[in-house]
Amino acid sequence: MSPSTPEPRSLTAPAAAALLLLSAGLASPTPALADGDEPALWTAGLAVGAGALWTRDCDSSGCAPTSRFARVSGLNLKVGPMVSPKVALLLYLPSGIHLRDGKPRSFEGVEAALQVWLGDGFWLLAGAGLTLDVPVLFTATTGFYFGPGASVAAGLELWRSGRTVLEVQARTMAGWCYLDGGSRRTGVAVDGLVGLAWR
Repeated sequence: MSPSTPEPRSLTAPAAAALLLLSAGLASPTPALADGDEPALWTAGLAVGAGALWTRDCDSSGCAPTSRFARVSGLNLKVGPMVSPKVALLLYLPSGIHLRDGKPRSFEGVEAALQVWLGDGFWLLAGAGLTLDVPVLFTATTGFYFGPGASVAAGLELWRSGRTVLEVQARTMAGWCYLDGGSRRTGVAVDGLVGLAWR
């Protein structure tokens, strides 16, 4: 990695864009939604979508330029108990697949999260835990990297039938992982998702 001056702000632009997107979603007019049943004891959800990932590798000699990847977010799972009618404590698994040097890799997380419904179908989610930058399935036997990370998301419930909900959401996740040789990779991903939830 060639020496360069670290650019601590180079990864803040996508994160700021994601926050603006979330704010715009929360400020949008609320659609008319039918009244649902009383909240269940548990909630769960699955979502798919697409987005972009920005990464930067740094070591003791400096940082490489920021790299950008398109990614497909094919499986995003959340499941956990409703601790009140408007609050859920979740196991949250955000994920997304991108191609790095022609090989599929997943930038994903295993997080504890809190989801709060603000009323009329709007919700916010925030989580923190483990970030993973790993080969997809068994495409490689090396290159498994781990570190801390966090996610924030905002969603809108578009349609409900009984306890089944169709929802859209915008999400940003960020984290960093230890690489081989003592270097570190920082990543920020921004995704748009659509999925089904049950509560």
